[in-house]
Amino acid sequence: MKQRKLEREIGQVVQRILPLTRKHPSIGKKEFEEIHAEIIKSLHENTKKGMDLITQKTARVIRDLPNEYGALPEEQRSWEALIGYLYAKYLKELGKLA
Repeated sequence: MKQRKLEREIGQVVQRILPLTRKHPSIGKKEFEEIHAEIIKSLHENTKKGMDLITQKTARVIRDLPNEYGALPEEQRSWEALIGYLYAKYLKELGKLA
């Protein structure tokens, strides 16, 4: 996937999902699951990959989350960064990114 197209696609997904983070006063497991489900839905729509294939990658994506996203300095962490990370990580696991 070309860098420019990737950046545009990730930006669109972030903008679509970001309002979900603002409608809850605090983000717990239930709210994270809602946001995660929207990321998976976006992946399905944008990649035309089956939901079964996408959800097969979930364990790996969640397992890598603390070591990759969690390694970012605190000032670089945000909902935008987290949504973008998760979306890109799934694309990588699906073979859409190198």
